[in-house]
Amino acid sequence: MKIKWPVILKLNNEDTMFYIENLQDYIEHLQNCYLTDPDYDLLIDMDGNIYSISEAAITTPAQANFKKQMELSTFNQLVRNHLSAQQQCCVLKIEITTFLQGFELVKNTAEDQA
Repeated sequence: MKIKWPVILKLNNEDTMFYIENLQDYIEHLQNCYLTDPDYDLLIDMDGNIYSISEAAITTPAQANFKKQMELSTFNQLVRNHLSAQQQCCVLKIEITTFLQGFELVKNTAEDQA
């Protein structure tokens, strides 16, 4: 299965998620990122597909292994956790209805990720 850009990087045991616009940003970001566990460090694409990140996938995203489709409710909770980590208020009221909405929230509240 082919990754649909942009993606969100979700590291194990971290609430902050990272919005990654395209392949170039992906390669730059992952080269400067400490991946903790390929079974739990995940890429989530615009369709809600989840990919695990192997060492090979750090420089070649085509090597990322498709795991499964994420439930929108699960993604909603991840977005809430991210917003809370960014010290946004009223995160319990957030209820996304599409993956695109969640991506926009993560993108608009991201810390400097460069």
